[in-house]
This record gives sequence, C-alpha cells and structure tokens, in this order.
Amino acid sequence: MTAQLLLETSLKTSGIVALALLGTCLLRRRSAAMRHWILAAALACAAAAPALERFVPAWKVPGIASEPQRAECGVRLSRTTSSRFDRLTTSESTQPSGPPARAARAAAESYASLPENLWLAGVAVSFLALLIGLARLAWIVSRARELHEGAWIRIAGEVSREYGLRRRVRLLQSAHPTLLATWGWARPRVVLPAGAADWSDDRVRIVLLHELAHVVRNDWATQVFAALVRSVYWFSPFVWIAGRRLRQESERAADDAVLNRGIDGATCASELLTLARSFGPGTEMSGRRRLALLAPRRSKGESPPC
Repeated sequence: MTAQLLLETSLKTSGIVALALLGTCLLRRRSAAMRHWILAAALACAAAAPALERFVPAWKVPGIASEPQRAECGVRLSRTTSSRFDRLTTSESTQPSGPPARAARAAAESYASLPENLWLAGVAVSFLALLIGLARLAWIVSRARELHEGAWIRIAGEVSREYGLRRRVRLLQSAHPTLLATWGWARPRVVLPAGAADWSDDRVRIVLLHELAHVVRNDWATQVFAALVRSVYWFSPFVWIAGRRLRQESERAADDAVLNRGIDGATCASELLTLARSFGPGTEMSGRRRLALLAPRRSKGESPPC
C-alpha cells in the first residue's frame, strides 16, 4: 500500500465510521441493538472500502489527485517541457554519479517508503496483541472443566429454549476467579468463574440470559471482526472509538434481552452489583455500568449522551 493509497483509504474509512458514530449519537434513544448494527455495518464498509473501489464509482478526496489524473498531467508536462528535460539530462550526465549520488537516491527511497513501513509495523503489532489475547483465552478454556449436570445445565437448557437457540452451548468452569465470557461462534462456550457453582438460581438465570443473548446475536464473531478491522486501520482514532462503542452497545443489547424476558430491573441490578463487588474493580463484568443502564430513569437500551 503506497503512501498515497494509505492516505486516501484513511480519509475514506474515517469518514464512514465518523458518520456511523454521529448516527448512534442521534439515535441514542433507540434500541442498543440498532446502534450496534449501525456500527458493525460501518466497520464492514470500512473493511470493504478498498475492494469496493473496483466496482462502484470512485470517491475522490478533494485535494488528492488520482493515478489517471497524475498520469495525464505528466503527459502534458512532458510534451511542453521535452526540450528543457533533454537539456537537463544532458547537463546531469556530466555530473558525478558516484557513492554520494547513490546514497542520496537510497535516502529518498527510504523516506518514500516510511509511511508504508510504519503502517505494516502497526498492523503486525496489532495482530500480535489480538493473537496473544485469543491464545490466553484459548489456554484458559482448554484447562476449564465442562459442566454436565446441576443448576447451570438445567437453567441453560431453559434459556436456550426461550431464545430458540439450536446450537449447543457448552458451559465451562475455569480456575480464574473473575472471568465470565462467551467464546466461539460455531461451537459457542460460556466460561464461568471459579465460584460460579455457589451462585443462586436467580443469579444463574440472569447471567445465562445475558451470555446466551450474546450467542444468539453472534456478538463474539462481530467483536473479533471489529478487532481485525482495528488492527488494519490502527491509525484511525474513529475506528478505535467505534470498536469500543460496539462492545458497549453489545452489552446494552444483551442487558435489554434480560429485561425483555421478564426479569425485574431492581432484581437484576442487585444481582449484578453483588457479582461486581465479589469480582472487584476493573473486572470483565462492570456491575456499575449495568446498574446505571437498568436504572428507572433511563429507558432500556438508551445510550448515555455522546
């Protein structure tokens, strides 16, 4: 990817994602699922933007000339300045072309490829960080114990039937004290923390309603895709903001699914707050944020002001 193409792609994708972020702010009183869909669609368009240029009319960024325009301009200049160019090349042929000249050309080529090298380095670092995170979770999952009976299995079956979920969801209990996550797409798994066996049935049902809502919505695949897009467009702050907002709207949409299943808001908030306190600050499940979302003063799925 040349520096010119990198600049054009950056401006186009940033514009697409910025419009989506503005749209989610204007729709903050609508459902979280709608805002999540808008952000996911914007990231998909940003990822497909370079390929779509072959099939749709080109979107020209003002002030940046395209390749055909630069070629046409070069032809005109070559016709009007051919004699001058001949004189210049003749005079240059008399100049020394030793090591200093070769060093100058090498330096110019190095500066020209600097933006591309920086982009590639950022992509490599971003992909490496993503792979490390996935490998860490895969290692925890591989060492987790699968549940085959008990309240978790019984309630998981009930929730799956309520959602109409046909895929089998495996429940894994890990040794991690605070990890509660959904993992996988074709073969989804819910990873439970070490003390999950002692939870009450009400808390188990609330947690499973939330986590299986992520499975129904295919949120894991969407988040992985968003992370890949962010790795490629790591230089765009709008893509980073959209990725964070996408995760937030995913959690709000899952919270809405819990409430839509008849769970009382006060009961849900109390269970989540108790769970967050047992996990401690800064864990994967933020009870304070969910408590604010479930407060009576805010409608379900409503986003805070942008």
